[in-house]
Amino acid sequence: MCRVLIDRALKPFERILSERSEWWTRDSRTNWRSVTHGQIGITALGIAERYENVKSLVEGCLRGVLAVLDAGGVDGGWDEGVGYWGYGIGEAVRFAEALKRASNSKVNVFNHPYLKVTGDFGLYLETPDGGCFNFADCGYRPPNPWLMAKLAAEQRNPYWQWCAERNLKADIHSFLWYDPELKGEKPRGLAPSKHFRGIDVAVLRGGWDEKDVFLGFKSGLTTAHHGHLDINSFMLSAFGRRLVQDLGVWSYADHVFWDRSGPRWDFEANATVGHNTLLVDGEGQRYGSEHFGRIVRFVSTNLYDLIVGDGSRVYGELLERFLRYVIYLKPHLILILDDLESRARRRFEWLLHYVGAIEAKQGWFLITNDVASLDLQVLRPKENEGLTVVKAERLSTYIDQHGLKRSYMNKYLSFSPLHRFSTCRFMVLMYVHPADPNYVKAWRVEAVEEAADEAKIEITAEGWRYHVSVNLAERSVEVKRETEQEG
Repeated sequence: MCRVLIDRALKPFERILSERSEWWTRDSRTNWRSVTHGQIGITALGIAERYENVKSLVEGCLRGVLAVLDAGGVDGGWDEGVGYWGYGIGEAVRFAEALKRASNSKVNVFNHPYLKVTGDFGLYLETPDGGCFNFADCGYRPPNPWLMAKLAAEQRNPYWQWCAERNLKADIHSFLWYDPELKGEKPRGLAPSKHFRGIDVAVLRGGWDEKDVFLGFKSGLTTAHHGHLDINSFMLSAFGRRLVQDLGVWSYADHVFWDRSGPRWDFEANATVGHNTLLVDGEGQRYGSEHFGRIVRFVSTNLYDLIVGDGSRVYGELLERFLRYVIYLKPHLILILDDLESRARRRFEWLLHYVGAIEAKQGWFLITNDVASLDLQVLRPKENEGLTVVKAERLSTYIDQHGLKRSYMNKYLSFSPLHRFSTCRFMVLMYVHPADPNYVKAWRVEAVEEAADEAKIEITAEGWRYHVSVNLAERSVEVKRETEQEG
């Protein structure tokens, strides 16, 4: 067996490293580099006494794993998403543990700055109901629990341990790496909202309880491995249920699934039409290094949180400006304002991938998923100036890489001005609350003042009156709140 491993795994891998003949030896922002280098490194350490080149091979594997960790976000993020973070960083951690043991702790990769902070990525992106903000090719599952347990044990982090304990399974890595001596602690001392600056992904949370509001926001690179065309997209959950979803990952389908020159974007979970962002003249975002988004402002206070996402570069010639303002008015209101400009008159379409049942009311919509509900009202465009509403159900059927027939539904609601314009402003208010068959809408919203570079909105809900001023020129927001009696 050792000879087979040497001849068919270790020696070929050494040759590949020497020649840099495979793409993953040159790209550090992919899970596959840490997976291959980590697993070969573990194999070499396991038969070290029988392989004469073990030292140089392990050093090569270590360099590859360190390159991946060096490429990780400065605050622990990973732009392939939570699923491939759990796989790629998980294999880096398995190698780190093997190397630590083999060197009697003289080589301790757990001291790398990325591994000191990356547990926050799993902690923050886990949703209150035990899923995750599943951007990129990622299923709606919690972050890798044994990875969270190992990171918690190495860094003695009780918050990461709390996340691990919520999701531990009966597997060998959980058995080996969960440290029962470390007491998990709900992270009430941490700010509930966070901007992962290294990958331009943000999370807004009402708190750390199971019924709290969770909003995930996606910007960053379109060229990230396993990435989607999803700049300025979001997902939303409250009261333990998803209400606005990211479609996540569909089953892979041979080589065409990875052809970013076109066919990959025919799968709607990967394309813009599968995300809560915009279509322009029916078209989605562009792929390429020149097409990317940025979170240009992030503010978190006790009263409100703010994300300003700049997606101006991702639609090519279709769009000159796309600034999305996401304003979370705590505890249960989310206001989204989109500021758009193009060189020509175009049709702008605002997408919402709801979960559950939807009902059109008098000027607003009610979405209900089990015990949770979402009210949605479109303030701009105005109905009396022309508004098109589409309720779409698009079924995609194909044969996956295993020869199995797959069918997936892309279900969404969309809004667009009736006419084409070169400038456009979307303004949408969402209010989350427990589902109630006898529910009566008791909140109000009004755009009280508008100009080219500002908007003022007043919202009354749950006994409070919110005054929201958006300064589009400075990309800033001011929020004041008073009781209804004070107003």
